[in-house]
Amino acid sequence: MINWDPASETVVSDLEVVHRRENGHLWELRYPLADGGGRHVVVATTRPETMLGDTGVAVHPDDDRYRDLVGQEVELPLTGRRIPIVADTFVEREFGTGAVKVTPPTTSTTTSAPSAPGCPRSRSSTPAAACARRPPTATSASPSTRRARRWSPTSTRSASLGTIKDHKVPRGRSQRSGAVIEPMLMEQWFVKTQPLAAPAMAAVESGKTRFVPELWTKTYCTG
Repeated sequence: MINWDPASETVVSDLEVVHRRENGHLWELRYPLADGGGRHVVVATTRPETMLGDTGVAVHPDDDRYRDLVGQEVELPLTGRRIPIVADTFVEREFGTGAVKVTPPTTSTTTSAPSAPGCPRSRSSTPAAACARRPPTATSASPSTRRARRWSPTSTRSASLGTIKDHKVPRGRSQRSGAVIEPMLMEQWFVKTQPLAAPAMAAVESGKTRFVPELWTKTYCTG
């Protein structure tokens, strides 16, 4: 999991992320149960634009409101795609509705949650912070997360949109560009340094390479 700056399209370190609480909203979205009985699970989220990448809905295993729903499926609004309802202790029962979207890898919590193996992984945004998934009816290029945040609740207003509440949202912004950081899973590459270091140290030990001042030779060879 890395900090992706969608404005400069580069990874930034934890030290280059400025954390703050900003004015935002908590959206309640109704996900209908796939059994056709007319019931639904209300999911509370600060990022409705990622809903197309949802791989599950998580509830706390000790939450009596949802205990009988664990193991069932809901239909993802706009797509009709079925996703599972899973139980996991990372869910805060007191926050929102007690039911949260599992949308890896949009946050470190939903990516590392033990329930994640029961929910297939997917990418919900591209390196430029555009939504990687579009609804079947979309005719234009993938929208940016900001546009999608406005579009997705509007598109679901008739059937799926519940209450919208003002909420202080914790956000990380890039110190370089000011853009909102997108958590993203990315491959990491490691270099085996011993084959590179051996001939470099041999060159110093043979005198082919010299340090000025000489005192740095010991530091180089031992450090």
